[in-house]
Amino acid sequence: MYITIRIKLGRAVVRLNSVLETPSAACASPAPTRYRCEVIARTALEVVSGIGGRLVDLVMAGWQVTAVLTDCSDTRPLRVLGARTVDLDSLLAGLGREGLPQVLTVANDLYRGNDRVQREVHSALDQRIEVAVWSSGAGAEIDAELVRVLSATRHRLSVAARAFKARALIAANRPPLFDPTESYWATSWATSSSETYIHACI
Repeated sequence: MYITIRIKLGRAVVRLNSVLETPSAACASPAPTRYRCEVIARTALEVVSGIGGRLVDLVMAGWQVTAVLTDCSDTRPLRVLGARTVDLDSLLAGLGREGLPQVLTVANDLYRGNDRVQREVHSALDQRIEVAVWSSGAGAEIDAELVRVLSATRHRLSVAARAFKARALIAANRPPLFDPTESYWATSWATSSSETYIHACI
């Protein structure tokens, strides 16, 4: 079955046709509200270009995705992905936060330069919460201390994830060009809970 997706960007309404809808018994009801993913980065563009497709697949699987940014000046691309946005200072101050999420995803560049973000990641690892880190640029590596606990991972984007990531890049005034897979490093002590739930639904 194919569906048509209507996306409104400003005054323009864009229709994305031929997006495959793949029903699954595992997706018959939404995921419990306890499934939350937080993504910490500097800008919306950094999130969209680095990990945007995976976030779409999480949202489609029923997860609540929150982008935590140091620069919230333009959040339109994240709204296209279905993610809400909060300011990093507010989140780390504990304002409106219900404890750590099930998945914490962090941009490596921000991790390197922000002591508070480092403490957040280490706290999540200590509690065996799923952690994912991505780094911009071809062949980019993550910090040596994280290599000991994270493993290289690749997520192949669904058809819908590719469509929405393309629209999000356009909303960020960038060409909709990207690889159909997204690479990052993730906790390796067990099968990723988020990936298990995604692949049960797409």
